[in-house]
Amino acid sequence: MLAKRKIKICGITRKDEIIGINKLQVDYVGFIFAPSKRQLSPFQARELIKLLNPRIKAVGVFVNENIDKVNEIVDYCNLDIVQLHGDETNDDCLKVSRPVWKSVAIKDRVSPPFIQLIGVSPHVIINLIINFI
Repeated sequence: MLAKRKIKICGITRKDEIIGINKLQVDYVGFIFAPSKRQLSPFQARELIKLLNPRIKAVGVFVNENIDKVNEIVDYCNLDIVQLHGDETNDDCLKVSRPVWKSVAIKDRVSPPFIQLIGVSPHVIINLIINFI
């Protein structure tokens, strides 16, 4: 039997987006804390999360951020899940104060195997870049 599919909408930056999302049956909303055109300050994210329907989980997206800073932002914003998209190690994942979704880029045939993350992060996001086949 297949598991129920979950839906995440990522890169939310505005109150009107939150109002619209609250009407949808999504499971997660992603807030970007890494440098990006959709990057939010912790204050901006916290204000949007306050408006989020409680059944929708807030996900913080980070890239190569200091784990102590990640945990500060997690607590300040009351994030439910942390999504790590950089070069974070298994040890880094274990230091995060919330469940971790770890993104792993597979760029070539010698990229580190993502199987090492099993047990550290039950959710692994695979970014497959196909230019080596």
